[in-house]
Amino acid sequence: MHLPVRGNGDAANSWPGWCVSPELERLRAAWFDAPDLAGQQEICRQMQVQAMQDVPYYPLSQFAEATAHRTEIVDIPGGFSVFWNVRPG
Repeated sequence: MHLPVRGNGDAANSWPGWCVSPELERLRAAWFDAPDLAGQQEICRQMQVQAMQDVPYYPLSQFAEATAHRTEIVDIPGGFSVFWNVRPG
């Protein structure tokens, strides 16, 4: 699930000023009710088409969060923080 691809701008729990797209919300709800993987894939395709029509957001930047860890922890993968495949050193 990619949170910015929502159309719930009129809901009480949405981000302020967010896109209102009843069709995106309908497709999102339909994805949860899809009977199988093929049905989910088709709904995802339809959501991508709708997102290109509604354009709910513009990805204008990126950011990296600072992280810290104990020196006793090893095998920490690069990139964003994950909490698996690490072990005491």
